[in-house]
Amino acid sequence: IRDRVSTQSTGFFKQKNKMTTEWDDLQRRIGIGASSAPRNITFQEEDFVDFVASETEKKYNEMKEREKNAHEEDEDLLDDEFMKEYRQKRLLELKQEAQVRKFGSLTQISSQNFFQEVTNEKDVWVVVFLFKDGNSACKLVEDSLKSLASKFSEVKFVQILYQDCIKNYPESKLPTLLAYKDGKVVHQFIGLSAFGGSHTTSDDVEWALSQKNIVKTELQENPRITASNRVVINIRKTPTNDIMAPTA
Repeated sequence: IRDRVSTQSTGFFKQKNKMTTEWDDLQRRIGIGASSAPRNITFQEEDFVDFVASETEKKYNEMKEREKNAHEEDEDLLDDEFMKEYRQKRLLELKQEAQVRKFGSLTQISSQNFFQEVTNEKDVWVVVFLFKDGNSACKLVEDSLKSLASKFSEVKFVQILYQDCIKNYPESKLPTLLAYKDGKVVHQFIGLSAFGGSHTTSDDVEWALSQKNIVKTELQENPRITASNRVVINIRKTPTNDIMAPTA
């Protein structure tokens, strides 16, 4: 800076008739009234170079400090915007979670409160279990539904005596599941054959419901493919020449 200022100022000091004016300007910049400047003073070039270099360095440092502060303010602004966006996203997630209905158990209802408990429900699956006391097939499905109601608490599971629900409904069709959505029957599962027969498990019922998008299962395949079925399938897939002939 000093070399550049020194080179640029050489021409100035060759103009003696402008010395007083430059001196006045210099005095003003350092806070001394121009009227007090001596008119016959001999101004040294080195003094001017030192002053300009000092002022230039000062202005440069001030500029860098402003840039630094502006950068920090930008980072703070970005942090604030990120936190604001994160809070809004989290609040939305919490709101959505709160909107999900939580049930969690198999509840018995009657014809008197059927409309309130089933037909009047909106935006939620309601699985209605028609059963008969003392019926072994119904007992099998009931146990499965109790487990599933706890596992899939966003789905409402209710049970009702079949004659209380539908007059003259055939007992031969028990157990029966009716899947309601927004007050309408969307799907129905009639008899144990809709699940896994006399060996029905909660996985069988879960799989059947998941195929109608009533529950979201983590089962990867139909549980009705039993271990014995897999053995048969594996045997069929085994090449004939890989099967060892019995020894004599």
